[in-house]
Amino acid sequence: MTMNTFGLGKAIYIGTMSHQHFYYDLIVWLRQLCNLYPLLKVPDTVEVSLRQKGRHPDLFLLIHRIHPCASSSTSRCTTSFTGPLCRGT
Repeated sequence: MTMNTFGLGKAIYIGTMSHQHFYYDLIVWLRQLCNLYPLLKVPDTVEVSLRQKGRHPDLFLLIHRIHPCASSSTSRCTTSFTGPLCRGT
């Protein structure tokens, strides 16, 4: 592994092939290095994004699953696929 600083950024080269647990640990280390932390604690099959305009944050949850699933939330939400306002159940 090599890490070099270029201007305000860093370049990291990792020349290896390893087991899956290595890559999970690598992602944790890289996130800490970049001060990136998850917006929400979600399963691996859920992608979370945040967009904010002024004081109005919008969280986007994209569920990467073949089968239907349920969510639980006390916040108002809108589903992009059907359009109506919904609440988590």
